[in-house]
Amino acid sequence: MKQKQPSPEKKTNQNLFQKLNLFLNTKYGRYALLLSSALGIGLLNFALFLHTKTPKELQNFQIIRKNNQLYWISEQPKPKQGLFGVWPKETVQQIRKITLVYWTILCILLYLYTKSQGQKILLLEWAQKHPLAIATLIFLLPFAITRLTPLLYYFKPKFFPDSHTYIAIWKQMEKGTWPTLAFRPPGYPTFLWAIFQLWPSWKAVVIAQMILSMLSCLFLIYTIYKLYPQLTIPAAIAMAAFSCSNTYLLYDLSILTESLTASTYLLALALLIKALYTKKHRYFLLTSLLLAYATLLRPAALSWGAVLALTAFYLYKNQYGLASILSLWIPFTLTYIGLCLYNLLTFGLFAFSLMGNLAIFGATATYATPRPEFPNKINQVIHKVHRSISEKERQILQHSWNREKFQSLYQKYFGYAIYQTNLLPIRNLALYGELKKVAALAILEHPQLYCKTILTTNLTFLFHNIKRKTYLFYQMEFLSKPSFLERAFTLHEWINSFLFRTSLWPILAILIFLFALLRWIKSSFQDKEAFLLILLGSIALSASLLVSLVSMPLLRYSYLVEFTYYLTVALSPLLLWNKINQKEKENQKEPSPPTSD
Repeated sequence: MKQKQPSPEKKTNQNLFQKLNLFLNTKYGRYALLLSSALGIGLLNFALFLHTKTPKELQNFQIIRKNNQLYWISEQPKPKQGLFGVWPKETVQQIRKITLVYWTILCILLYLYTKSQGQKILLLEWAQKHPLAIATLIFLLPFAITRLTPLLYYFKPKFFPDSHTYIAIWKQMEKGTWPTLAFRPPGYPTFLWAIFQLWPSWKAVVIAQMILSMLSCLFLIYTIYKLYPQLTIPAAIAMAAFSCSNTYLLYDLSILTESLTASTYLLALALLIKALYTKKHRYFLLTSLLLAYATLLRPAALSWGAVLALTAFYLYKNQYGLASILSLWIPFTLTYIGLCLYNLLTFGLFAFSLMGNLAIFGATATYATPRPEFPNKINQVIHKVHRSISEKERQILQHSWNREKFQSLYQKYFGYAIYQTNLLPIRNLALYGELKKVAALAILEHPQLYCKTILTTNLTFLFHNIKRKTYLFYQMEFLSKPSFLERAFTLHEWINSFLFRTSLWPILAILIFLFALLRWIKSSFQDKEAFLLILLGSIALSASLLVSLVSMPLLRYSYLVEFTYYLTVALSPLLLWNKINQKEKENQKEPSPPTSD
């Protein structure tokens, strides 16, 4: 049988690689490799030293640092100074791209040189034997850079207007009075109380949030390692991409619920995956308890109800038993009912949170219609909102399908309707029920406007928020001679933004979700690997849908589920898992000895 001859193109490529290998084996080739390595190290250090001009959003302030404290000294714009003066942002980005490409080429050359010597790559061989150790290092290195930089040089917890609402509940609890939980649930105030019992400092709260962020990511990586060792390193990269972004870091440093909620989500997901594979009731119960606590941190965590419903369907179809379904649902459901009963007893309203009624009113205020049967205060607010909208803005709100323009005005008047029209505070709690009625009638009268709001909010939540950059207060001004850690943080910030803060990840995640859904349906809802990918997609989609129904697509809402984008892509080989396992088994089979006639 004739052997297939290689094509001329393949011959040319083989000749090129052979010549390159031969050159690398020569004395001059080794010198060239060493020289290029030294040049690469110098180029990397040069990229670390570069600074850009101050972003336009931050040019109104100038900061100096003294004794590890920040001081606002003027409001005159001052560009950042690099090692060789002021560098335009475009120049810095080009140099850093060149650095990244150069190091990629250098790694390929080193690989070819090692391969041409007939030696095994020890690092890769060790990584195959110890994937968990390599994955831990991959995650901890960027995590240490992003957390140690503010802790050592710019350690100052950030407070927001919402922070004081949680502190007020905590103070009520300390006084021994029944706290007001109609607007804020008790999860985060309880966390603050517990931390202050151990170490009465706001810095302790920030440190605790950082530790929980680290442990939750590591626990998820470990869970994947126990089930799919081959995917441990991709999972670690996914967790590093998520937890080491500036957005996550900002909320780690903030006295807000977001950081603790993200950690709770990750722990709950890890336990749910473990429960699906071990079929043990205690893991389903722990998952439900964690998600119940997440709802006490943020009512938006109720979106997990859709995820739990999907999981219950999977458990039913695969005969996990009634005990597993009940363990998954009872704590989550009882927590919801319990808080509603508490509000009924203290306020007379059976509701989980009154913020939902305010939010849905703000979402429909631009097209709500005043009616005689509505209270005067609500009619006055609607009139104020309508008078503040210009004719041009009204045309955009009613007729434009430009997502950016529509969302800009939608978010503007959402906040105006709630916070700038004297709607708050509402002394008469009965008005909260009226707000819901106003919104319901507005939706019935203008369903197309509400559908457009839902569509554009979902698009912003899923695909556009991930591209938004978060500027931290300590990024505004470094010293003229920053430390190596500060320079490493600057480079990491650029790499994370360049590689991971793009719409590519949610697009890929949704495509993988759809392929997994088709495969799951074809398997008669039996395929466990496909269901795991569906589970990840449903977390993001249910959160996006819930937000789009009642609120604005703020970054602080969407970043909580961004880990599903990276993790879905990292675990996408699960779609081919059966084929991979079959191939490994075939490779492990020893060839049978020849039989004699």
